[in-house]
Amino acid sequence: DAALLHLEKVRAQATVAQRLASKQASNYARHKPQLTEALSRANAARAELRSAERQLQKTRLTAPFSGQLEQIQLAQGQYLQAGEKLGYLYSATKMEVRLPIQDRWLNLLDIPHNASSASMSIPVTLAGSFGGRQHTWDALIQRREGGINNNHMSWLIAELSLKNNDPVLEPGVYVEARLLGRTIEDLIVLPRSALTDDQHVWIINPEHQLAKRAVEWLYRDNRSVYV
Repeated sequence: DAALLHLEKVRAQATVAQRLASKQASNYARHKPQLTEALSRANAARAELRSAERQLQKTRLTAPFSGQLEQIQLAQGQYLQAGEKLGYLYSATKMEVRLPIQDRWLNLLDIPHNASSASMSIPVTLAGSFGGRQHTWDALIQRREGGINNNHMSWLIAELSLKNNDPVLEPGVYVEARLLGRTIEDLIVLPRSALTDDQHVWIINPEHQLAKRAVEWLYRDNRSVYV
């Protein structure tokens, strides 16, 4: 603005000087070099403005999806480094939930051996408390993260798409996941105490005698064993 104001002032002075100048008047008296200098200053100011606008464009970050921003780690005037975290953005309509599952439970689900790279679509119901009330959300297990940690746990990734009437699932809310396992034929549920030495159960044979029967158990908990 100052450079443009200076240019308009010099133009006005040059117009007056050229009207009053005699034929022998010098270019300086006609304000020609002053006008050239004012034009150069205005052009330089325009160039600086364009450069500032380009730099301003680089400071504008556009999120890849609509969501809510939290934990902003940014202050005015702060210098940023490449790859520096500025905050956390999460979607309010589509989220991922990491569900820990023991390695020995994977055979109860219909999950292929290459599940870490294969796409899945296993329905799962998530239940949790939010806002002082219990809520449930329907989701789909889409994949499994490869690898098993020291506790023999792996992770199933459930994708949740909220509908208009669904309560918001805030990050950090603990949920319980319930999902159906694969169909297993000829499965018998026995009390946990019926299993001896992890491989046998006692039965009454056709001769009405007590005998040991070798079994292959699929799953067991504190109360029951599934053979």
